[in-house]
Amino acid sequence: MKQLIIKIIDFFFDSLFPINHADRLLLSMSEEKAYLDLPKAPETPYHLIKSIFAYKNSLVTSLIWNIKYKKSTKALEIGGYALYRYICKNWYLHLYKIVLLPIPISHRRRNERGYNQCELLLDQVKKLDATQNLTFSYNLIKRKIHKDRQTLKNRSKRLSDAKNIFEIDFAELEKLQDSTKEVDQQVKIIIVDDVVTTGSTMREAVELIRSVGFKDVSGVSLAH
Repeated sequence: MKQLIIKIIDFFFDSLFPINHADRLLLSMSEEKAYLDLPKAPETPYHLIKSIFAYKNSLVTSLIWNIKYKKSTKALEIGGYALYRYICKNWYLHLYKIVLLPIPISHRRRNERGYNQCELLLDQVKKLDATQNLTFSYNLIKRKIHKDRQTLKNRSKRLSDAKNIFEIDFAELEKLQDSTKEVDQQVKIIIVDDVVTTGSTMREAVELIRSVGFKDVSGVSLAH
């Protein structure tokens, strides 16, 4: 019933505010078709960061914008499905204790937007994880410094702005360490973001988590 109400509300707003061609085409896709058909991202220079889709494609741009700024239910379902499929494809779940966490946003950004889109993506992944092979940690890292949006900044400014913007929540770290110390599998931390450009923010998060003892840490974004 809840999903039906959400679909009715989405239909109502789409009727009031017509969407463009790229949005219409993207949101008409099934999750599987979007995962298979959207153009894949090139390899990033930093080997610990992987991306799924190529951001410059208009449909991928539409996907990110519908998730990030519109909180579109359909776009989140597509994005969450893509992340889940990608993780299952690239890491054997029976070999790893996989812990997923979102790139955090500042309190100011959360107040402006009302949500962290990366947390919403992980909510979708959690729904798909029927066998509960994955572990989710939403608060292990926090953003301690607010920065203006990165869109119009050049590469050097993006790189400098990413320095020392995160901190560890040590209470959450203790909980995670307790929950993983007895497991037989290798513990793998995967940080999730919606889009990376230079990768500087993701690298900062990866290195911070490695500094507190987790050796196997990677980043995955929907787009690059």
